[in-house]
Amino acid sequence: MTEQGRRRRGVPLYLLLGCLAVIATWVAVATRWVPFGVPGQWVWRPQLLAPLLLTGEAAAALMASLVVAASVAALALLKPQLRRTHVAASLVALATASLCLCLALVSMEPPIPDAFRALRGADPWHRPARERLAINIGAIMFSDVAFPYYNEAAQISDVGEFVRNYEQRIRAPETPQRVQTHPAGAVLVPWLLRKGAHGIGGKALLQAAMGQEPWKSTVHFLRRATGRWLSEDECAAALMVALVLIAFGPGLCLPTYLLARQVGNRQRALMSAAMVTFVPSSLLFVPGIDQLVALLGALALWLFCLGMRGGRVWALAGAGVLLALDCFISIGAGSLAVLAAVIALAPVVALWKRKQARRRAARRAAVGIGILLAGLLLPLMALWPVCGYNAFEVALTAAAQQRAIVVEQWQRTYSAWLMLNLVDFAVFLGPCVAVCAVSWLVGRLRRWDAGHAILRSDFLLVAFAVTLALVDLSGSARAEVGRIWMLLMPCACILAARRVGNHPHTHASLFAFVVVVLQVLHTVVLQQNLDVMTPQ
Repeated sequence: MTEQGRRRRGVPLYLLLGCLAVIATWVAVATRWVPFGVPGQWVWRPQLLAPLLLTGEAAAALMASLVVAASVAALALLKPQLRRTHVAASLVALATASLCLCLALVSMEPPIPDAFRALRGADPWHRPARERLAINIGAIMFSDVAFPYYNEAAQISDVGEFVRNYEQRIRAPETPQRVQTHPAGAVLVPWLLRKGAHGIGGKALLQAAMGQEPWKSTVHFLRRATGRWLSEDECAAALMVALVLIAFGPGLCLPTYLLARQVGNRQRALMSAAMVTFVPSSLLFVPGIDQLVALLGALALWLFCLGMRGGRVWALAGAGVLLALDCFISIGAGSLAVLAAVIALAPVVALWKRKQARRRAARRAAVGIGILLAGLLLPLMALWPVCGYNAFEVALTAAAQQRAIVVEQWQRTYSAWLMLNLVDFAVFLGPCVAVCAVSWLVGRLRRWDAGHAILRSDFLLVAFAVTLALVDLSGSARAEVGRIWMLLMPCACILAARRVGNHPHTHASLFAFVVVVLQVLHTVVLQQNLDVMTPQ
């Protein structure tokens, strides 16, 4: 029997292993048999909520997400040749279902600061879902531990002076630790959104959406817990900023689809978008800036692949500019420049034995990488003469602060986290997606040895594997990488969809549906069992 015939019969081994990995993770987090982390260094703390108890809103959002996943799978079954209108409708449905599920789950989270936990006993938690949601995201936004960027943004009176003195600010011991390890963009994004919220009258919008009494109760609760006299306008601005930041997570499906289209057909690209839409990391760590970093990174990679395929200079330059903006928010986004460079250089290695083709690939790679670096470095360099912001000095300072906090203060050892980082990444990516991606990696390596043709997706595969290995080996991050490395998860979903899509379209759609359903259920299980929003 041929290999194609074997693929047509039964459930593939990688999918069975993926299901087993998901079930094993559920058992581990529910029973607490295996600590998620290293005791004494970092562990994910158990959730205060009783496991597997969903509110009516969360149960409805869960069912809606499963229905949308089933509908997208059925569409792929009935329409092997998807049109753009089918894809657009599917992406809107996926993003909407993902957003509803995220908001429903966040409304169940107990507020994170200790002051909120103390108030919970005295203030019964029997509130409408919209009020619970507002209180929870408000608790996160006003926390100097969970999301300190908003409080920093609220203190900015002169943005020019803030940018000029940012390096000295992140060196100051009183500055929150998360701010110390990020460039100025991490604070300026909430500052800009806060200005916009005040400009459009966020208070009136939220009062109309929540109702007068729930709104007053929310403001009163936030004031009691923070010990600050927060104005209603300030509370409204914080909640509006939080909602925008939360929306970036579901919005990640669009750039992921566009990037996946550069290495596969519409069906596989839609599978990739469905998988990334319900990645636990983007739905649980909210509100945060990591979703925005991942979204900008996926857009940059799409433009880079588009430019490399068609020789479009504007796309390559645009990819560099987007990466510059991404690096202005998080220094970790620099890893995507490495990923893009490997994508460009991979054809050179693949065509090594064909001299003429290798030379053409080398010239194309040199031009592409050169334009990307120009688009990346020139905007960052221009910040110094324009506004006195030395992006490179700030990046070095932030990296040094990161090492001082993680290695010296928290005593997280390199050897302990070298493998656990990958486990943490797989858990918050989705164990089934991780198994599918690894299966595609192993399978393609074997085919290279056998002399099979190399696909465009193989360049992304190699780039992802090399970048993930380099980031892990660098030891720059030890623990919490399920959130920090979110920007690499779209690539993993694309590779997993490539593995699932390597079947006749009927089987591929069914298998993709199974993976997406496991993603949705896995997200709910993690939210019910792990306290993901309380930094330890």
